[in-house]
Amino acid sequence: METRKLLHRVGARCFSDAWLGLQCGAWVWLVTSMLAAQTYADTSRGINAYQAGDYETAFREFMPSARLGDKVAQFSLGVLYHYGRGVQRNYDEARRWYQLAADQGYSRAQVNLGVMSGEGEGGPRDYVEALKWFSIAAANGDEQGRQARDALESRLTPEQVAEGRRRALEWRPRN
Repeated sequence: METRKLLHRVGARCFSDAWLGLQCGAWVWLVTSMLAAQTYADTSRGINAYQAGDYETAFREFMPSARLGDKVAQFSLGVLYHYGRGVQRNYDEARRWYQLAADQGYSRAQVNLGVMSGEGEGGPRDYVEALKWFSIAAANGDEQGRQARDALESRLTPEQVAEGRRRALEWRPRN
């Protein structure tokens, strides 16, 4: 049974009884902690494989963690798809995985979404959307995002800059 479904079933039963709820709360915390530790281990093995140039192993290690919502693993899958390392290049998949990580506030994924938007990779070229993502990354303290934002703003019209800034201000993380 999928872990999330199991936790939901156990949680629903646990919280119908206060005494049982206390015991189950500890159990759910333990299982959640174990899943987080496993996710970290998978992501760490993926990073090691990537750094060694073993992109196929990196892909296999990142996938389970990414599916569980690990933003570093999601970003890393985006990189693999974006550059065709260990998998066939697929801008749509790259954008999808970057988006999941960016939605959790991961600035490196936000920068890469800006790059893809500005280059027209996985969609139409959209400098205003690129500015949005660079601005969000910059607001999260990402130096590369700040530099890209500043460089792009100097090439856009005041109306485009205003629209990119408006989009960035309206954006909210989904974690």
